[in-house]
Amino acid sequence: MPRDVDLGTPPTEAVEAATEAINTAFQSGGITHAQYVSMVTALQLLDNFISGSRGLVTEDNSAAIKTAVELIDNMISGNEAQVDVITLPQREPFMFRPGQATLASGMVASGTRSGSAEAQTDAANTTKWLTEINYTPERAGLIDGKSSGGVVHGQICIGIKSSAATPNGKLTARIRKVGGAWITCLALTGAFALSATEIFKVYDIPFLLTVTNFNAVPFEFAIGVESDHATNDAIARIMETSFIAGEFEPGTS
Repeated sequence: MPRDVDLGTPPTEAVEAATEAINTAFQSGGITHAQYVSMVTALQLLDNFISGSRGLVTEDNSAAIKTAVELIDNMISGNEAQVDVITLPQREPFMFRPGQATLASGMVASGTRSGSAEAQTDAANTTKWLTEINYTPERAGLIDGKSSGGVVHGQICIGIKSSAATPNGKLTARIRKVGGAWITCLALTGAFALSATEIFKVYDIPFLLTVTNFNAVPFEFAIGVESDHATNDAIARIMETSFIAGEFEPGTS
C-alpha cells in the first residue's frame, strides 16, 4: 500500500520569495495574470510533491498534476509564457594611428621623429594630397552604431619643411568612410614661413560628430600641403604621435 514519505518541512518562505520574483519578471515580459496564477499553482503542486506533503498520485490530484506538467511543458516549448530575449549591442574601441611607420627600418634614435610617407608640392598654390592612409580592422561597423552623430576624437601632428629657400606653406586634411565622398576636417590653414628645418603643426580633433560620408569603420585619412612658390616645394608628413579614436558597433552599416 502506498504511503507518504516525509522529506522535511516545505520551504514555504523560499517558495513565496521565488514566486514573487517570478511574478515581477513575468509581468515585465507581458505574461497575463491568468497565466501567472496557473504557473503558481503548478509550482505549488510541484513543491508539495517534492516536499512529500502530497506525494501520492490519486484520483483526487492526478488531474492537477497533469495540468501542472502541461503548463511547464508549454513554457519549455514556447507555446505559453514566452519571454523575448533582448540582445544589447556590443561596441569595440578603435585607435587609428595614420602616422605610424613600417616595422622594417621603422625604429629611430631616441629624440628623433618618425612618420608617414611625404607629400611634396609640384606647383604654386595648388594642394598636393598625400596618398590616403586606410584604417581597416578585422571587423566593420558604424561609429557608435549610428548613421550620423557618432563621436570621434584625436590629434593630428604634421611635420612640414621646404625643399629649398623659404617659401610659405599651408596645410589641410580630409577624411571619409571607404567608398564615401571626402569631407574636409581641416580647412586650408593660413600661410606660415618654411625652411629646410622641419617644423611641427598640431591640430586637435575635439569630439567631432560623424556624418553620412564618414560614419563607419573602415575609413581613410589624408593631408594636403601647398607652397606659394613653383619650384621651392613644401614637403609634409603625418607624425607618429597622431591618432583618431572612437568606438564602433561591428556588423552595423
